[in-house]
Amino acid sequence: MTNSEFVSIACLLAGLAGTQPALAATTGQPDEEIVIWGTRVKSSSIFLDEEQIGVKQADHLSDLLRDIPGVDVGGTHSLNQRINIRGLDDTDLQVTIDGANQNNYMYHHMGNLLINADILRAVDVQVGANSVINGGMGGAVHFETKVADDLLSAGENYGARMQTAYHDNALWSYGLTGYARIGERLDAVMYYSQVDRDNFEDGDGVEVFGSDGDLENLLLKTGFAIDDRQRLALSYDRYRDSGSYAERPDMGVRTNQALSAGLLFPTEYGRDTLTAAYTLDLGSGLNLRLSGFRNETDLERLATLTNNRTEGNAANQGVSLLAESRIDFAGFAHRLLYGFDYLHQETDYRLKYGNGSPDRTDLQQAENLAFYAEDRIGIGERFSLKPGIRVDRYAMDTDINDSDYTRWSFGLAGEFVMTDQLRLQGGRTEFFKGPELSEVFTGAGIGNIPNPDLEPESGHNDELGLRFRTTNMLGIDSINANFTVFRTRLEDKIEEVDYPLDACTGRGCAGWYDNTGAVEIQGLEAGLSVFKNNLSATASYSKSDSEVKSTGFPLEREVGDSIGLSLDYTFPSLHLDLNWTSRFALDETASAAAKQGYDLHNISGRWQPDSIRGLSVTLGVENLFDELYVSHASRVGVTIHPVFGPLVLDDYEPGRNIKATLSYKFN
Repeated sequence: MTNSEFVSIACLLAGLAGTQPALAATTGQPDEEIVIWGTRVKSSSIFLDEEQIGVKQADHLSDLLRDIPGVDVGGTHSLNQRINIRGLDDTDLQVTIDGANQNNYMYHHMGNLLINADILRAVDVQVGANSVINGGMGGAVHFETKVADDLLSAGENYGARMQTAYHDNALWSYGLTGYARIGERLDAVMYYSQVDRDNFEDGDGVEVFGSDGDLENLLLKTGFAIDDRQRLALSYDRYRDSGSYAERPDMGVRTNQALSAGLLFPTEYGRDTLTAAYTLDLGSGLNLRLSGFRNETDLERLATLTNNRTEGNAANQGVSLLAESRIDFAGFAHRLLYGFDYLHQETDYRLKYGNGSPDRTDLQQAENLAFYAEDRIGIGERFSLKPGIRVDRYAMDTDINDSDYTRWSFGLAGEFVMTDQLRLQGGRTEFFKGPELSEVFTGAGIGNIPNPDLEPESGHNDELGLRFRTTNMLGIDSINANFTVFRTRLEDKIEEVDYPLDACTGRGCAGWYDNTGAVEIQGLEAGLSVFKNNLSATASYSKSDSEVKSTGFPLEREVGDSIGLSLDYTFPSLHLDLNWTSRFALDETASAAAKQGYDLHNISGRWQPDSIRGLSVTLGVENLFDELYVSHASRVGVTIHPVFGPLVLDDYEPGRNIKATLSYKFN
């Protein structure tokens, strides 16, 4: 069957279903959710209290996601936000914004995600591949941007919010938001923000040159309720990051100074995302979301010495349908999730030589169409079974690979309700990933040698976990606890390596993409949250050990073991919320480059005075004790450069940072 026939079938199914629900890509697990003004964070691995996120003044994805066991965000530069789940980065995850696929491979010295933490209303993090619905090998991260209905209370028709923030190390920003409900069916929101970043200092007081730049974000979003059960939504999200930046933003300042002698490179990195969605809610029988999108990322940089200009573009466009039906059949209760995802990817590379030589160009394309179904079957009052099936058809059109692959994946999970408070869960989920398009910004694979025997990556994830919830126990209002052990095996890992059939090795030699063997990741995640009156406390522990079978070393971005602690206290009469968050990363000695542990402590408080309705004042200190540290998900260690010799790669995080945010909201 050709891909065009696959698309025809997909469109036919969409038309037949032409009616289904607004729903999240849930996996049937009891995920936890928190709600605040800016962002709801929902994770499959821990319960988080509302104020843990609400007072963080998030300006980087790490502020939102690092409290989740098994999750980290590498990179300190604005160009280099890299989500890491169990040692796998965003190229091995399914990442979406408002349903639009964000997966690209732009440049190995930069991240692939351009996301403004302040614009987000919700983040859904699936830690590990635990559902055939999500296509990521390491899990999925789904971002949703703000909507007007979340900002308006009953009886309100319009409103606005103004915000400004100052960080002494070293950032200033402002944002404006307007939102309205027009009549009974139409709503709209407009958001604009500007961030001015300077070169920050690390915990040793070293200025990290090449970080000075500007971020600009515009969101336009509208929704129309056709009737009480149907809704249409359109959104446009524009993100721009520009500045004179270090040549290699993922490396530490010491390395960049050695390699580039302090040279800076004018850089423009932008994203435009356009989405349209139709949702239908017919109750338990049928709930559907049908959406289409185009996401385009552009990266442009001028080489200061040669005047060469490199341009890269990655465009993702696609259609997805996710439906849910709850039915009783053959004496069992069924919760059936089903649908399809179609994604077309296209990358364009162009090098414009400053000396007038002809441009160097390359174009790559790939597309994937997947159908899936997953059924949560209730068997009696205490047991449920969740079988799933998925089929992917993946095709590439590049100079080095014009293959296509069809693969079936299966999943099977179960849940046993041991008591009203305790649940046992376990299962296995298979996954598949076709060869990704070559890195755009270094020539999109120009000069690489085709490998006719290249196989796609595949594997499975096994998990076993306990979930505990209770109220009014031992004088505590509520207790939430979870414990998960996992083992992930990835087969036929694909890497770019030296071409083995010539004598040349190293920089400047011919390369090709090859299957280098298996990778195993195993570990655990645990969390405990307790609530008593105005006090809440959360503790978490995550452990991850990986092994690349061909080398015996862990994955380069292996995070290892970490402990998280958080305390929150609310003074209702003062309208004051306080938070203390600590993270303890343990030494990671098994890596090819040993990673030093660190202790990180943040404090923050938010005051909303009763005398001025809508005013919010937030103060905080990040890295309270001015720790010099590198996230284990960032570049770390020493490399031997053929010209410069040993170079320290450590991408040190900012030192102590005092943050203040003032916002005013009126309706």
